[in-house]
Amino acid sequence: MYSVYEIKFKDGFVYYGYTAKPFKMRMAEHIESSQKGKSILYKKMRNAEYDCDARVVQHFPTMEEALDWEKKLIKQTPKHLKLNTSWGGENGENNYRRWKQQDIIKKYYGRKKEKLQYKS
Repeated sequence: MYSVYEIKFKDGFVYYGYTAKPFKMRMAEHIESSQKGKSILYKKMRNAEYDCDARVVQHFPTMEEALDWEKKLIKQTPKHLKLNTSWGGENGENNYRRWKQQDIIKKYYGRKKEKLQYKS
């Protein structure tokens, strides 16, 4: 059984994850890792003094379905509330740098289009 879970904080920040392990075991791993971890999620957990809600969003029979669902949830989360540093998936690579690059590209092309517009 594969699960997609959510860790939600009172200020609206949210983290989505995928696991094939029992949910309680995965949460225990997050709590243990957060003691010294440097990721955005772990810093947030410490700063909130572990005052967050964690729940299973959905169970799936196949890993592919669970990974697709996790990716959809991460994509739908507003950027300013997102604690995920990757697009999701098994061993999701850190795409934070790519997201920043895309923002820079979008800003550049947005400005370029504005400059090419003719005023009458």
